Amino acid sequence: MRRITTYLSVIIPMFFVSIFPALAQISSTVKGGLDATATASGYKSGTSTPPGLEVIAGRIITVVIGLTGLIFIVITVYAGTLYLTAFGDETKIKKAKGMLIQGVIGIVIIIAAYAISSFVLTQLNAATTG
Repeated sequence: MRRITTYLSVIIPMFFVSIFPALAQISSTVKGGLDATATASGYKSGTSTPPGLEVIAGRIITVVIGLTGLIFIVITVYAGTLYLTAFGDETKIKKAKGMLIQGVIGIVIIIAAYAISSFVLTQLNAATTG
């Protein structure tokens, strides 16, 4: 149990440290595009109006991608721990290998989803700023 706690105490902070700069970049990209669009439309930019539907949807997508990435990292760590503690039991080893493969596939899908959403937001920002 101590080994699991040690793994989690190392991996979870690394995940959050790696995701926050990316979230800040997306947020500043979207804000820059929205401010430029507001100025071009004749509205004041930077006003304290409630966030629109697109901002709320972007935040929800960001949170969902972050949480699913965290879930797959926890699954991968659990599978690795299960593999290390199998002690030659073939059923545990088979289960752990399957979970590791599923965890890695899940992490790859989450990274691809993040890359696609980041690309789309960047392109939308470029289209709105001209």
